[in-house]
Amino acid sequence: MKVPPKPANEDERLHALAKYKLPNLANDKIFNQITELASLICDMPICLITIIDKDTNWFLSNHGLESSGETPRDLSFCAHAILDDKLMEITDTTLDDRFNNNPFVLGIPQIRFYAGMPLVDPDGFKLGTICLIDKVTRELTPKQEKILGLFSKMIISIIEARAGALNKVNSFLNNEEKINEIENFKNMLMQSIPEGIIAVTQNGKIFFTNEKATKLFGYPAAELLNQNFFFLLKDKELDLANNHIIMTEAIKKDHSQLPVELSVAPLKNSNHFLVVIKENSIGNFQNP
Repeated sequence: MKVPPKPANEDERLHALAKYKLPNLANDKIFNQITELASLICDMPICLITIIDKDTNWFLSNHGLESSGETPRDLSFCAHAILDDKLMEITDTTLDDRFNNNPFVLGIPQIRFYAGMPLVDPDGFKLGTICLIDKVTRELTPKQEKILGLFSKMIISIIEARAGALNKVNSFLNNEEKINEIENFKNMLMQSIPEGIIAVTQNGKIFFTNEKATKLFGYPAAELLNQNFFFLLKDKELDLANNHIIMTEAIKKDHSQLPVELSVAPLKNSNHFLVVIKENSIGNFQNP
């Protein structure tokens, strides 16, 4: 195992980190939704937003990892990832001499795969990462790499708006133009995701859909919003609350049927659900 070196601009980086007062934002709902969504889209059990402080690697958001909320910086994968501007992907940690005898590889959580995208602020300082972790070896697709990059930019935009330059949190939170800019960015991100995305209430009412979903079903967004999600499905009795992955048939606007795979996840701190929709070319409609 190799202890990660400090960046050449470490003192300036820590000064930049301090101005954001990030501990005040830990476990903010928006960050938890980002890690949950990234985990779902990329099919990874663990997604973290990490902040590299002087001696620790602590979690601004933690989806899927049993942890006290921080790890020593000397053992941190993310402390290596902030040494570069690009994605750091380790497809098999046992083959990398920086990590092959790391306690988190040899013991719990038995990390085998790691991918970390640096969170780079407008001044170029790397505050931490958004990272994906799995217990099996694997490799990101180009689309997944792009999605992780979009999420990293989104996180920085939110940090800038929530914490703000010179610690002016309140002025940023009350700045309607800045908040609208973030909302527009969030919408742009959702529209750029290659899978169909539909958000529904616990009663099945659609309150969000991205462009890909409208193309899959053949309906404009205005005709989907406020409709019951189940009118799009052949099987009207599906229970979203008790299924994570569902193979079924969708009914398009032209009444043709489309085999689809639905990945369902409850949205934290609400009774709503996020449904990721993929075309299922295999056509197997048996629920797992």
